[in-house]
Amino acid sequence: MKWERFSCLQEKEVINICDGRRLGCVCDLELDAISGKICTLIIPECGSKWNFFGKERAFFVPWRCIRRIGDDIILVEVDGEETELFSQEFVNRTQNVEGFRFLEGFEMGSLPVWFYRVKGIEIEKTIGMVQGENTVLVRYRVRSGKKGSFSVRPVMRFAAKGEQLQEGQNFAVDRKCIASNGVILSYGTNGELQMEKERIWRDLFFEQDARDGRDGIGSAVVNHRIRFEMTGDGREQVFFVVYSLADDVDKWDEERIALWIEEEEKRQEMIAEKSGISDPVGRQLAVSASQYITERASTGGKSIMAGFPYFADWGRDTMISLPGCTLAIGEYEECKSILRTFMAYTKEGLMPNLFPEGDALPMYNTVDAALLFLDVVYEYYLETGDLEFVREAFPVMEDIVFWYQKGTDFHIKMDSDGLIMAGGGLEQVTWMDVRIDKELPTPRHGKPVEINAYWYNGLRILEELAPFVGKDGSAYGKLAEQVKKSFLEKFWMEEEGYLKDVLNGTYEEKQFRCNQVFVLALPFQMVSQKQGQRILQEVKEKLYTTAGLRSLEMEDPAFHPWIGGSQPERDRAYHQGTVWGFPLGAYFRAVLNYFPKEGKQEVRRGLDRLASWMQEGCLFHLAEIYDGAAPVMSKGCYAQAWSVGEILRVYKEMEGKKMNAVVKRTPAEWKSFFESEEFVENFTYEGDDLGVSVKKDEQLVTEWKLWAPTAMEVSLELFSRGSSRENGDRKIASLAMTRGEKGVWSCAMQGAWYGTYYTYHILHSDGVFDTTDPYGVASGVDSERSMVVNLAETDPVGWEQDKRPEIRPEDRCVYELHVKDFSSDPHSGISDKHRGKFLAFTEEGTTLNGDGIHATGFDYLKSLGISHVHLLPVFDFGSVPEDDAEAFNWGYDPVQYNVPEGSYATDPFHGEVRIREMKEMVQALHKAGIGVIMDVVYNHTYNLDSPLQKTVPYYYYREWEDGTISNGSDCGNETASEREMFRRFMVHSVCYWAKEYHIDGFRFDLMALHDTETMNAIRTALNRMPRGEEILVYGEPWKAAASAMQEGYFPSDKQNIGKLMDGISMFCDDTRDSIKGSVFIAAEGGYVNGKERLSAGILSATDGWLDGKGAYEPRNASQLIPYVSAHDNYTLWDKLKLSDPKRKEDAEPDFDKMDERTLSMNRLAAGIVMTCKGMPFFQAGEEFARTKHGEGNSFKSSWQLNKIDWTRALEQEELVDYYRGLLALRRKFQAYGTCEPDCKKTFFRENQIAGYELEYPDGRAVCVFYNPWEKEALQKLPEGNWKLLCDGKRCAEDGAEMKESMMLPAKSMVLLARE
Repeated sequence: MKWERFSCLQEKEVINICDGRRLGCVCDLELDAISGKICTLIIPECGSKWNFFGKERAFFVPWRCIRRIGDDIILVEVDGEETELFSQEFVNRTQNVEGFRFLEGFEMGSLPVWFYRVKGIEIEKTIGMVQGENTVLVRYRVRSGKKGSFSVRPVMRFAAKGEQLQEGQNFAVDRKCIASNGVILSYGTNGELQMEKERIWRDLFFEQDARDGRDGIGSAVVNHRIRFEMTGDGREQVFFVVYSLADDVDKWDEERIALWIEEEEKRQEMIAEKSGISDPVGRQLAVSASQYITERASTGGKSIMAGFPYFADWGRDTMISLPGCTLAIGEYEECKSILRTFMAYTKEGLMPNLFPEGDALPMYNTVDAALLFLDVVYEYYLETGDLEFVREAFPVMEDIVFWYQKGTDFHIKMDSDGLIMAGGGLEQVTWMDVRIDKELPTPRHGKPVEINAYWYNGLRILEELAPFVGKDGSAYGKLAEQVKKSFLEKFWMEEEGYLKDVLNGTYEEKQFRCNQVFVLALPFQMVSQKQGQRILQEVKEKLYTTAGLRSLEMEDPAFHPWIGGSQPERDRAYHQGTVWGFPLGAYFRAVLNYFPKEGKQEVRRGLDRLASWMQEGCLFHLAEIYDGAAPVMSKGCYAQAWSVGEILRVYKEMEGKKMNAVVKRTPAEWKSFFESEEFVENFTYEGDDLGVSVKKDEQLVTEWKLWAPTAMEVSLELFSRGSSRENGDRKIASLAMTRGEKGVWSCAMQGAWYGTYYTYHILHSDGVFDTTDPYGVASGVDSERSMVVNLAETDPVGWEQDKRPEIRPEDRCVYELHVKDFSSDPHSGISDKHRGKFLAFTEEGTTLNGDGIHATGFDYLKSLGISHVHLLPVFDFGSVPEDDAEAFNWGYDPVQYNVPEGSYATDPFHGEVRIREMKEMVQALHKAGIGVIMDVVYNHTYNLDSPLQKTVPYYYYREWEDGTISNGSDCGNETASEREMFRRFMVHSVCYWAKEYHIDGFRFDLMALHDTETMNAIRTALNRMPRGEEILVYGEPWKAAASAMQEGYFPSDKQNIGKLMDGISMFCDDTRDSIKGSVFIAAEGGYVNGKERLSAGILSATDGWLDGKGAYEPRNASQLIPYVSAHDNYTLWDKLKLSDPKRKEDAEPDFDKMDERTLSMNRLAAGIVMTCKGMPFFQAGEEFARTKHGEGNSFKSSWQLNKIDWTRALEQEELVDYYRGLLALRRKFQAYGTCEPDCKKTFFRENQIAGYELEYPDGRAVCVFYNPWEKEALQKLPEGNWKLLCDGKRCAEDGAEMKESMMLPAKSMVLLARE
């Protein structure tokens, strides 16, 4: 393409070869200012549409679309036209750009998301503002079936609030930032910067400003675009632009933005959770409230933004907003920080209304901020019980009272009647503070009604708090009585039935305004209930609207309902009838105070109506003001802190948690209380009927019982479905429960309420909680609600005849298995609907890929020779969504201890299904002669947002002396088994599973976190059941971190094995580490893999460490469990690969390579375990060299990594047969003396080759040798004729005869028998 100058191009016609259209002649070019290259041809008029940024019609053709430049024409390839998603009003409405017409949807979750569809192209736009930064993220997720470009053109002004573009204002743009008017805005993007011809608008129209009289005409500049290329393959592409006043925008990329969005969702959810509010509107409002908390550079502390977009932080607004915007959302430290900032700036009893900016001094023109400060300190104290801060703040509080009595600036002084007067001349010091030069539209000089209510309230607060700081508060109380007497005498108008607005002898004195509602909403009241009800009735009739309260009644001659016009006109209407949002919060709280019975219903209706206003302006916020008469629109700031904060307080109070109701105990104080003899004596409940039960006396009755001794109120909430996301879900009823003896709450309903779902709504001093039943036995999906279930109807056919298999102690061998691992492999031959489910264990005849030859699943288990299947947690855990088939977790995250896990059921939504299917699994295994062991995790809960914590906060968990939660589990918390009611809970739970599900044993996770007394209580309770002695109990004799177990109790660990009853066993890590090396050091070996010198320990292990040489001192070998692999840490195969002493340090192990050397180590390790005294245990898949490819902690890895690989099982069939043979030999020789105390045992050890001879009372004998070396070794045999039953590679019932000596194969376990 050759051409000499622009004029040559100007003469050429542009034709689109895609559709043959003649687009017109070139009129202009766009250049990239950085590279100097042409980026766009501009063609006017012909066939084009409105341009994004211009008033004239033009068509823009990217330079890359040019295919040929001829003598007269330019051929271009342009697939479609440019479509604008931009929307903007102009002064000339015919110029409006209406990109919103392509908008298909909008969602306001944690972030706003717009959904567009343009000619088959799907666009999702998300905007986010980073908390604590001046950073804005814009992400586009685009799917397009055709190639094209996607451009973002920033619209710029760079002018201060209320200002327009300066004449000649320059915008400098490069690939990293935009600079103009002294501001540098950095940006980052995965698009391409393209400069364009600068376009200036000076006729933009903004309705939000114009409708209340502000200048609605704006200006802006566009001079570049960020361009992204669409691949057109239909796959999702992500485009983003990040703008920030910081210079580190390069840190943002697609992955980090996605992670931030995810974290922001969690952050906002945490704020909502922290608020304790269950109402969805209230929860969203809690998030909104948090957005007003900001940092103030001039004071170095936190502050509250009064409103967006116009206001900064003001003292009065902050004090009114603080309880809602901090305390109501649990942000106690922020509240304290802001209060401290104000304390530091106190001057002669006054709090600043405006903080200093630059060299300016604070402004103190407010009479109410200091008095409201007293109230906020009190609210903070009631919410937190923080007496230390009360002591810190009390001198400031006293100083305020002193100066108000004496007199301070702005004519603020206590009169002889005890009332406060304020203001004089042109001073405006209440919240109705407008001044227009020398005009005061709302003069309130004198004694304002709300100020004197604040004054009385403050005096009562000091009277109450004084004793906590060692002072006598009676003088404050005496003065308060005088204030109350004067107030009622001078403000109350009996005939009118309401209060004067201000005492000053003018017309304004009796104006009916909203200020008197503040009098009725404070903690300490002056007016009677009857007076308060009369006031509220007048307010409802004259001032109440759904958006707020009018500032003046409509009948007043000065009433002016609409804000508009010039600034003076707006100011004259500001408090003369305009509706204000924040007094509505005080009104609602007053209604609850003065109408204790019907008030809640009235307020509920009011909140429901108010919710619509949260959609009118700034979403999920409330505006500053609204019109006082129809048609009503929001005006002023579209998001106002005190409007949001005051309504949020109402939501808190409506849900039963009055912010000023109860002083909290600290966790340390709860610890002391729960461990006191008084608590144990008064609140230990010995009944076994907690939870829900259906009883029959004369008729069926459903009864609920909950142990919650610290609760103030409990209600039962009944639902039709197990979760709020199910179709047809509705609340059936809400029933108040009655407190009975020992802190047990109960309620009953006629009939059998089977199939009904329920939660408990509990009011504590620590908050309001909705929780499932900690004693519940059935649940809906994802632990949202408990269920009333008829357990008899969940029994499978023949369940009554199901019995525990009769398994001799010497035949016991435990196979550790995860439910999902067992059947997830698509090659397993197990049906799709049962993969990863309980019912996979009921399918018989499954084979690899359905080949009809190689058994998998249930048939494989039966053929293996194991006695018990140990199932990783099958109770309800919280780490996976129960209806997500792809989700995976081991399950050590308990939520509901007595409910089966829903993700293992074919239907997690109906609570009875998981129960029935788990029983069917147990039944099938029992029919095969296999016992079922549950892995139980009573040592911690998934998190502290648990049913236990919500029911009795801090009781079920251990705390250190300072009140911090002990974390011996390393999972965030640990439970307190030594506390009597949790011990009873554990005993009840274990017995429930044993009885209802016919469970054959329990493995206790981190058993050392349970005290020996509790473990013995469990063993005793099981022993009392029919054949209960056969139920296995064992666990891990260690903890994950330091534990705060109560003094006087002993952990169930190695050192205390002697304190545990017979029938309680523990894993032997001494045996494990002696065989294969430490589980914590991947490269460290043991006897079979490089540390042959550990032969003495191997002999001790074979005898159950009864020689006392290990860390254990067992009474008998059955107290220890020999093993070499479990779900924790590496699989045996991976460990052997990683610790191979011949592996080069920098060489990556090949976990899929089945070399004979590693196989021999595997066989030797298994041979040692299987010839030890005790009950052997091994991880599923160990018998076919299971690998997780070096992943040592796969608890939340994919199911693909964790699955049982049935193909590998076939490939390693020889190794599987070896394990089968070891198990058969173990049964034949009565577990090598585990249960034969009269056996004679002789040990051999020479050159690290170890072994023993075991002579049975009946004359039989068995001889075992372990050769750790990588070469054969000649071994002398004991006297007699021996048969070789295991040669280290194969096992046989009847092997070759041996006498005097034999060659031991390299790295082998050899077993011989003498009849």
